[in-house]
Amino acid sequence: MVQLWRSYYWVVGSFGQQLRAEIARVEAIRESEKRYQELFELAPRCLFSLTPDGTIQSANQFSAEYLGYSQEELLVVRLG
Repeated sequence: MVQLWRSYYWVVGSFGQQLRAEIARVEAIRESEKRYQELFELAPRCLFSLTPDGTIQSANQFSAEYLGYSQEELLVVRLG
């Protein structure tokens, strides 16, 4: 019976460690995405992400100001 409880606590403890590691991994990814988004938005250069057919998927604020459009207006532009 004692061996069974030790096994149970080992499984539960192992699961808890894995869960904490996964939570830390997800939080690190979220922080990285947040830093990337801030870098994209605040860059003093025109930055765009495009779909394969050349439609602007996203554009930073500098792009909109530089080109004289709103960010929403840029999202319907197709380059090329």
